[in-house]
Amino acid sequence: MKCKNCGGIIYNGCCLKCGLMENGNFIQNPKKEPKIEEIEKYNEDYDIMLHNENWYVPFIIGHLYFSYRNYFLLGILFEIIEIFFQIAAFYIQAKTIFQDLLSVLLTFILSFLFVRIIISIIANPIILFFDKKKVKMKYKHKIFKSMIKLIVHILIDINLLQLLRII
Repeated sequence: MKCKNCGGIIYNGCCLKCGLMENGNFIQNPKKEPKIEEIEKYNEDYDIMLHNENWYVPFIIGHLYFSYRNYFLLGILFEIIEIFFQIAAFYIQAKTIFQDLLSVLLTFILSFLFVRIIISIIANPIILFFDKKKVKMKYKHKIFKSMIKLIVHILIDINLLQLLRII
């Protein structure tokens, strides 16, 4: 559902962008993030990821979801964690009395589901955390570049004025 005021997405009767409620009042959020628009520009799925509405995507593709979102090192880290849980589950299963094929398969399935459920719960908040860090770094970098350009232009202007005084 779209907001009448700004065209944003309405979630639970309130616009996520401007705070317009269904009764026509606005919600004043004192702890609103100042750069939410830049985060939405950087990550077009921000609203969906904020409410973890696409939890099934990281559940299906697992650690590759981080690589899909351009966080390759996180994908490798979660692959190592997944392998560790698989090895730990098989080690625990090997110490038990029941070592038939059904128990080995059940151990594999349960450890696989456990890791995938954990990834589907924490993937989107982790990605949003790093996206916010990237947006802040880009903003600081942009300010730094503009300050350097300003200083260079001031120095060029001062040098031109000194050259004009000499001539």
